[in-house]
Amino acid sequence: MSVRATLTISITTALILVLAPVHSGAQVASACGGTGGGDSKVTESGPYEIGQTEAVELESELDGGIIQIGVVRPDVPEGTRVPVIVDAGSYFYADLMDADLPTCNPFLIENFVQHGYAVAFIPTRGAGGTDRCSDLMGDRERGDLSQAVTWLGEQEWSNGNVGMTGISYHGSTPWEVASLGNPHLKTIVPASGVIDMYSQNYRSGRADSRWWLFVPGYQWYYNTAFTNPSSGRDPLRWGGAAVCETAIEGMAATVESYVTGEDDSFDYWKDRNSKPGTEKKYRGSVFLVGGWDDHNVTISQAVPWINELKRKRVYVKMLLGQWPHAWPDSGGNAEGTLRWDYADTLLGWFDHWLKGEAGELGPPVEVQDNTGSWRTEESWPPKHADHTKLYLTSTGSLGAPGKEPTQSTTLTPGLRSRYVYVTDNPQSSETPADPYCAGCATFSTDPQTEDLKIAGIPSVDITVIPHGPGGSVTAYMYSADESEPWELLGYGGVDLRFPKSGHKARTVTPGKEMKIELDFEPLDAVVQKGKRLVLVFDQGNKNDMAGPLGLFPVDLVYGAKTSSFTFPVVTPDASTYFKPPAAP
Repeated sequence: MSVRATLTISITTALILVLAPVHSGAQVASACGGTGGGDSKVTESGPYEIGQTEAVELESELDGGIIQIGVVRPDVPEGTRVPVIVDAGSYFYADLMDADLPTCNPFLIENFVQHGYAVAFIPTRGAGGTDRCSDLMGDRERGDLSQAVTWLGEQEWSNGNVGMTGISYHGSTPWEVASLGNPHLKTIVPASGVIDMYSQNYRSGRADSRWWLFVPGYQWYYNTAFTNPSSGRDPLRWGGAAVCETAIEGMAATVESYVTGEDDSFDYWKDRNSKPGTEKKYRGSVFLVGGWDDHNVTISQAVPWINELKRKRVYVKMLLGQWPHAWPDSGGNAEGTLRWDYADTLLGWFDHWLKGEAGELGPPVEVQDNTGSWRTEESWPPKHADHTKLYLTSTGSLGAPGKEPTQSTTLTPGLRSRYVYVTDNPQSSETPADPYCAGCATFSTDPQTEDLKIAGIPSVDITVIPHGPGGSVTAYMYSADESEPWELLGYGGVDLRFPKSGHKARTVTPGKEMKIELDFEPLDAVVQKGKRLVLVFDQGNKNDMAGPLGLFPVDLVYGAKTSSFTFPVVTPDASTYFKPPAAP
C-alpha cells in the first residue's frame, strides 16, 4: 500500500471518529449519508404516506455556488400547508440529485412525515453534490444554510415554519442559522452540537487532543478527498487545504491559538462562534439534548450559557442523560439510559412550535444522574443548590482547614484519561495508584454517611508555584470504594496563564506563588453512602493537552486555607423523580 493511500485511510478514519456521531447499528447512515437517528418510534400512527420527493439546487446569494436541498413531503390533501423539519450538515455523502432521499434520515422520515411534516436535507459546502470549498461553520456556510431555510419557508406547500435537528456537526448547524435570526426558524433541537469552535478546541489555554485535526483534517477531507472527485464541479477543491481560502485561514488560526492559547488575531474563531448572534437575534425555542458521557462535544458547549437565552425570553427545554456522543434513544447506549419516548417527545415539541397546536411541553429539564435516576428540574444548573466548601489539607483529606504547616507536591503529566475514545482507559478498571499517580496529589473525604448529590459546576481555588513561565493543572473527581474501581465523576483543566477560563493570557513568573480558579465540566452525580469523594490533581494527558508553555512542572500548595474545593449540593424532592417509559 502506498504512503498516500495509508495516509488517506488514517485521516479518514480519524475524521469519522472526530466529526461523525455515534449511531446504533440499526441506524448507521445509508449511502445518502445524513445523521441517521435513534431507535425510538412514535407510538401513535399518523394519517399520511410519503408523497412527493424532490431535490433542487439554488444559487448561493454569496458567491453563486450551488446549494442543494432534498425534500420528502407527506401526501396531504391539495392546498394543505405543512411545516418542515431540517437535517443539515456535512455528513451527506451522495449527490442529492441522485440520492434516494428517504434513506437520508429514516428516523425523521418514518416518524414525522406520517404526521404531516416535510423533511428536508441540506448538505453544507463541500458535502453532497455542492461545489465551492467547505467553510467549517463560517459565514459562507451559515449564509447558505439560512438561504435554504428561507426557501423552505417560502414554498407554496410550506406553512412557513421550519425546525432544525441533528447531532454532532448536524447539531451545530441549527445554532448557525439561529445566530442569523432567520424568521422562518421557529425551533431547534440540537444534540451534541458545537456552538463556539474556539472553546471546542481550546479550553482555558489547553488544547483538545484533536486541535491539530479539526480544521486541517476537515478541510482536507471535504475539499480534496471526499466529494470533489465525484462532483468535479469546482477545481479549487482539488487543491484542498493548499488553495481554499478558508482552509488556509483555519490552519493559521489553529496553529496560532495552540501556541498562544488565545483567540487568533484575524477573527477566524470569532466568526465561528454562534453564541453572540443567537443571543441577539434568535426568537425561536430550543430543545437541548446532551449526554454527560459525551466527551467528544461536551455539555459545556451549551450549559450554562443556554440560560442566557432563557433570560432573553427564549423558551428552553433540556434533556440531559448518561449517554455518549449519541442520540438519547440509540440502542447502543447503556441499559437504563435509553429514552424510548424520545420520538413521542419530539412529535409533541414540533406539533407545538411548528403547527401551533396546544399541548403539554413537559418539564423544562429532565436530567439523569450517574446512578441512573431521572428527575425534573426547573433549570440546570439547579438554582436551589447549596454550595459546600472543603479544604485540601496537609494530611490528604478534604475537610475543615487544619493548622499544620502547608505542603506542596510537584505535578507532572499523567496517564489518567477524561474519556475512552480510541483506546481503553486504564482508569476504568484500576484505582489511581502507581503508575497513574507518579506526579499527582490526592485528597479524600471520609466515607459519606448519606448520599451526596452534586449538580452543577464544581470548582477549586488552588495555590500553585510554577517552575517556568507557564504550566497547567488538571483535576479529576471520583467516587471511591475500596472494593471496586473508582468512578470518574468529573474533570477540569486550566493553563496558569488563563485563570477563570479567560481568553487573554497573563504573565506567569517562575517561582512566584499564584492563585488559580479551575472550573470542572458540568456534572450531575451522586457519591453514594459509604463511598468517598476523591480529588486527584496532575497536569493532564494527551486527551486534554497543555500548550507549549503548559509543559513546565507546577507545585500544588495545600494545607491551612491555601487551597479549597467548592461544589453545589442538591436535595431534590422525591416528587421530582420519575421513570421513563420502558422499551417497547
